[in-house]
Amino acid sequence: IDYTYLGFHAYISSPSGVVSIDPFAQGNTQYYQSYYKDDLPNIHIEHFTCDLKDDILETTDNNTEKTLQPLGTTLRKYRMALACTGEYATYHGGTVASVASAMTTAMNRVNGVYEKDLSARMILVANNNNLIYLNASSDPYSNNDGSAMLGQNQTTCNSVIGSSNYDIGHVFSTGGGGVAYLASLCSNSNKAKGVTGLPAPTGDPFYIDYVCHEVGHQFNGGHTFNSSSGSCGGGNRSASDAFEPGSGSTIMAYAGICAPDDIQNNSNDYFHARSYQTIYSHIVTGVPGCPTTNSTGNTPPTVNAGNGGRYVPVSTPFKLTAVGNDANSDPLTYCWEEYDLGQSIALSATPVSGTPPLFRSYKPDTSATRWFPRLQTVINNASDNKEKLPTYTRIMKFRCMVRDNVPNGGGVSYDTIGYNFTAAAGPFLVTSPNTSGDYWTSNSTQTVTWDVANTNVSPVSCTSVNIRLSVDGGYTYPYLLIANTPNDGSQTITVPNILTQKTTCRVMVESINNIFYDISNANFTVSPTTPTPPVAAFSTSASTVCEGKFINFSDQSTNNPTSWSWSFGGGTPASSTSQNPTNIQFNTAGTYTVSLTATNQAGSNTIQQTIVVNPLPQATFSIVPASYAQSNGSATANPTVGQPPFSYVWLTSPVQTGQTAVNLPEGNVGVSITDNNGCTQNYNITIPGNASMDESTLINHIAVYPNPASESVFISLDEGLGTGSFNLALINSLGQMVMNQVYTNQLFIEVPVESLATGYYVVKLTINGYTIHRPLIIRK
Repeated sequence: IDYTYLGFHAYISSPSGVVSIDPFAQGNTQYYQSYYKDDLPNIHIEHFTCDLKDDILETTDNNTEKTLQPLGTTLRKYRMALACTGEYATYHGGTVASVASAMTTAMNRVNGVYEKDLSARMILVANNNNLIYLNASSDPYSNNDGSAMLGQNQTTCNSVIGSSNYDIGHVFSTGGGGVAYLASLCSNSNKAKGVTGLPAPTGDPFYIDYVCHEVGHQFNGGHTFNSSSGSCGGGNRSASDAFEPGSGSTIMAYAGICAPDDIQNNSNDYFHARSYQTIYSHIVTGVPGCPTTNSTGNTPPTVNAGNGGRYVPVSTPFKLTAVGNDANSDPLTYCWEEYDLGQSIALSATPVSGTPPLFRSYKPDTSATRWFPRLQTVINNASDNKEKLPTYTRIMKFRCMVRDNVPNGGGVSYDTIGYNFTAAAGPFLVTSPNTSGDYWTSNSTQTVTWDVANTNVSPVSCTSVNIRLSVDGGYTYPYLLIANTPNDGSQTITVPNILTQKTTCRVMVESINNIFYDISNANFTVSPTTPTPPVAAFSTSASTVCEGKFINFSDQSTNNPTSWSWSFGGGTPASSTSQNPTNIQFNTAGTYTVSLTATNQAGSNTIQQTIVVNPLPQATFSIVPASYAQSNGSATANPTVGQPPFSYVWLTSPVQTGQTAVNLPEGNVGVSITDNNGCTQNYNITIPGNASMDESTLINHIAVYPNPASESVFISLDEGLGTGSFNLALINSLGQMVMNQVYTNQLFIEVPVESLATGYYVVKLTINGYTIHRPLIIRK
């Protein structure tokens, strides 16, 4: 945990993984985000490189069988001179305070790993701020050239800090890679030759995958991956350290950058057993007088991996169990890892020969047992190229590391064991029960069979097996069906008194005094002694609906039915075999019977329920047409079908809710009618208008003014009358037509009359087949 100029940061180790707490965004210290490290995307740069210098690619301890003393009684503290380029400083805010904060967070995360796995801590030197360079153009580093920066950092740290004032030096950049001198910790000539750079130098991908990795080189940790693909190629593989298949997944591996051999996207925050051994040899025996030390008061745990040397059949899963103890009663975590060296092979390689590592490393957990391959893989009858069972004769070694995870100086110990896998035996296979159709009843007598596959004779010589029963799909085996029975391929057993039906049962046959086993391939059923037929029952999303609506059905049957048969009278579809059918539509009013027949091995049972489908409202309409160009029509709904009372919504402006809608213009109007059952029917009603009008109606839509007039007279027509052609004439008192004009699509007309004599005139308007006469007086 740290709280700096850049905000709060925390890393929490939990049984489900490492949890990080960081500011939501760089520079934002008000909001924070919490996430699992495993949920981070792969942010490796495409061509990351990690170089080892001093012409040493192999680590300085090649004795893989060496039994070392555990760590944890003493905390070793190393003085760290940590520098940075101007580019790194710019990324982290460009001030000494912000950069020092970023460095503090980085080293706190790194130290958390080194203290847990190696009981080692790096402490920034007192005047470390003098190594923070803010200007990229004037700093002493070539940001994008890690190899050049090695010597630059050695010179800079010696000059600024003094060679006698630090034990290890490192420099952060934003360049594309890392480089370090192997075993340079406490070496006067090379101890500052470590570089780590990423374009985004922050977070666990930077702290664990790169900083821990490059510092690990300085502590004498070599590359543990066995792939030669992607970034794992180009001479980066260390033949004496390649204990992890593919890209590997631990700190000194290359997780995420060795496609197509990647094990996972990012490195896990622990060291492989090989890294522990080579680093131990350097810090304990190589430079023992370099660090200052404190007693931790912690007693490291002990571990016993068991007795090896046995012969094991090929192509057969197996499991290894260790026994750990801790004098301080600290909770322990275990990490079983294969500990073999061989030729470099691709994960996809088949067949495999030689002695390359076949099993990846997994994060330490509280279980002292590891299943090879993962139990989930065996349950699924699958294969995993990251965990390959040997198919040929070879020796395989395994190392179990146990950690007590004590802060400020964790205790670590390990034990190594070996086995002889032989092609003279295997695969060892359960053959019955082995299908989903197998069915046992409680307290019954059943026969378990298996293919011995020469495991009962030399060299495997497994004479006895245990037979176990799982009821959770093969994950746990609480029932020992028979112990220490001859390994002869067949055994009669008595089924336990299981009181409730179990449909996810598996059988395991496991060797005694050996490590191999097999489980049946499919879940099968164990039922109580007297199987009980189902009691059918179901619920519905609705028991009364309107025509056209949908209903969902949910099975509520008891006694574990295994099949279902539905009949939907009046429904679409008419039947179903789903346990919980959905979206069954009922389109016709009526009362219908829905039935469910539930079935299991003991029999069937049927239940029926009634579904009521109400009709949608039906109605006729009484309509009063609208006058020409007027909103004086009306419509009245007269329901004929449906449960009264009814409610109405007329889609007028404003909305009308009575049985009758008024003030309706010619045209269409919508109405929704809802009855007391909640059923709604929508109608679209046409309101007719008077297509023609008589003279008495027409005259009310024409205005002539001013009257009397002297210069001009204006003729105004209501909207709707000027949409066609009409004729306008002016007749004097002698019956003479003094004006005759045709107009089209005009509502307002000006007629000049100043040239006409004073007198009485008649305005004659002919429109829509009707003639209108209006008097007009012209006065000078």
